[in-house]
Parts: sequence; structure tokens; C-alpha cells
Amino acid sequence: MTTISCNIPFGVVQHPNFVAFMAKYTNRVVPSRFTLTRSMESKSPVILSKIKEEVEGKDIFMALDETTDPLQRSMTAVLIGPLDGHFLGRPYLINLEDVKKADNETMTNVAVSSIRNVFGSEFQRERLKIFITDGAAYCIKAAENLRDHYPRMIHVTCLAHGLNRGTWIKAVDYYASHFEIVRDFVNGLEDTKHSIERAKTVINEESLHNEIKFINQHMDKLRIAIACLEERLPLLTSATIVENLLCEITIEPFKSKSKEIIEKNTGYIELRELAEQAQDEGSVHFIFRNAPIVNCDAERVFSMMKTVNTPKRTKLTPQHIKQIMLIRWNSEFGGKA
Repeated sequence: MTTISCNIPFGVVQHPNFVAFMAKYTNRVVPSRFTLTRSMESKSPVILSKIKEEVEGKDIFMALDETTDPLQRSMTAVLIGPLDGHFLGRPYLINLEDVKKADNETMTNVAVSSIRNVFGSEFQRERLKIFITDGAAYCIKAAENLRDHYPRMIHVTCLAHGLNRGTWIKAVDYYASHFEIVRDFVNGLEDTKHSIERAKTVINEESLHNEIKFINQHMDKLRIAIACLEERLPLLTSATIVENLLCEITIEPFKSKSKEIIEKNTGYIELRELAEQAQDEGSVHFIFRNAPIVNCDAERVFSMMKTVNTPKRTKLTPQHIKQIMLIRWNSEFGGKA
């Protein structure tokens, strides 16, 4: 499925120039879009079967997140990975579904049906140990509902999402470094709009530059911590980053807000305590050793989806998008899927 892996639209495959190019340089006949579509549809179950084999007999974690696509569809990504004390790779994408409406009941059903679709009815409920979402109220309620199905499950709200002020911190860092250039640019604009007049007033306030430098100096630690958490790290390493951050942030209201976010995340606290206990006991077989506490891979799925689900490709159905993404995302796992 090279065409899918390279994100070549099936409509392009039938273009005479593309057909001629492939015939000239590869000496091969390009399959029709209908052949490619049938191949794509048959590949998706094979991928899910291989994912099942990868995690067979192991406890698993699940990550779930939702976004809105260009057609205003509520697309929900479901990823899983093994909890074996060793796995630090990207989780496997097992579902990408238009849920119509993002609420707790829908998210509960998507999570349950995704597991059933991969593992069948014989899935042992105790195997799902961790469920990761953002901190939205409907996600928290969905996690409560899921405990009826998976009683050993620990719900973790994504710490990167919870602490994330990264976008504006990066903006502050930019303005702190380029303040004079930005101010000169704004002052050079013609006063044709009220917004421009307002921008000039704000940027020429004497206190603004000092406030930007103050925020940049004291909050850059948060940006760095979030960047570290976005990478797959051992659980205890990630927990240490979080605890160090709470000690290093000293200005209010950021210190109190960060502490409040962590204290509400009871799933994270439980995992941290388990990791500390395992370290004290010198436990070798600790399945949560590399357990994730962030849900950044779902965001990466959505970023990849944007290159597939563009406004120009209006004929792609949600099912087509799911099949394409299952192939594209999972094909990067060493060819195993």
C-alpha cells in the first residue's frame, strides 16, 4: 500500500501523467483506484489482527481523544499499547471514528466497541489497566462508566494537556527575544483599523516589555517540562519531571493552579505511588514501569489525519479515513502492521 503510505490520493493514481511516469520509471502498471480501494479495505482487518498478536497475553493501556475535522465531524482516535514493563514505542491506532457527538455515553461505547473489534468477546476485562484522556468532564464521566466493564482500570487525565500553557509560553519567548522588532513593525502600520490603534497603545505601554520578560524567565520551565512529557519516558522519570516542576514554579496563580491540576489527577497519583513502591522494593517485573501519563500520540494521529482529510478530498468517507489512517499510522511499526 505504497500509495497510502505516501498519501497519494487514489484520484491521482489514474491521472495519465502519473500512469506514464510509473510505467517509464518502474516498468509497472498502476492498479485502478477500485483495485486500490478493495486492497485498502482488506488490509485494515489484517493490521488489527497483527496488533492483537503484538499485545496477546499482555495487559494494555488505552488512549482516547477527539477532534473536529474540516467537515465538522467529531473524529475520535483510539490507541492501545502493551503494559509489559518494556514497551516505550508509539501505541497502535485501532480505531478512528466519526462519533457524531462527543459525550460520555458515546466515548464509553467507542472504547468498548474498539476493544471488542480487535480482541473479540473473549477479551479478559482485567487486562485493560490504564485509560488516558484529557480532563474534559465527559471524558471523566466516560472513565467512570468504563470501570463497570473494566474493573482494574486506572484513569489518567493527560498531564501535558492539564499543564499545557505551551502555546502562549512559546509566544512570550518569541516576543521577549524580538520585542523591539515587533514594536517597530506595529508602530509602522497605518491606523486604518481600531485593532491597529489598540495594538499600538498596548505595545507602547512601559510595563509590557518587563511583564513579558518576567513571564518568560519564570515560566519557561513549564514549556520545557511539557516538551519532555510529550516524549515516551519511563513512568518514574515522567513523575520526577512533574514533581520537580511543582517545586520550581513559584509565582502565583500558576503554582496553585498546577498543584490543583495534579491533585485532581488521582490516576496519575496512584501510578506514581506504585512506581515509587516498586523502586523501593527493587521489583523487576513491574508492568507499569513504562506506563504513559500523556495522550500526545492521539494529537499526532490528528496531525497526520489533516494531511489525508483535506477540504479538497470531500469524497473520503469516515470509513475511508479510518482505513487509510490504520495503514499509515501502523505501517511505521517496523513493518509489523
